Amino acid sequence: MKKENLIAIILLILSACGIFLFVIFPVISGIIAAVSVSSSASVGIIGGADGPTVFLVLSSLYGNIFYFVGAIISVTVFVLSVIYLIKNKRKN
Repeated sequence: MKKENLIAIILLILSACGIFLFVIFPVISGIIAAVSVSSSASVGIIGGADGPTVFLVLSSLYGNIFYFVGAIISVTVFVLSVIYLIKNKRKN
């Protein structure tokens, strides 16, 4: 396997993880939060600087721009990696 193909495959995998993190995960967590919060009277933040608390604080500070930029970058890298692999496959 060529070095360029390996790099493209690694970028493809990383961008797929980014798509999950920035596109699918917020939708799923939003649905879960809407279902669980609708039955409770109050909501509190418990925790320190761990992952979920950081996402919650960042989303309240910067709105959805964090997720939007991450999603755009992930989808762009994913598409470019697929195009590169398809073009390279046709050459061989």
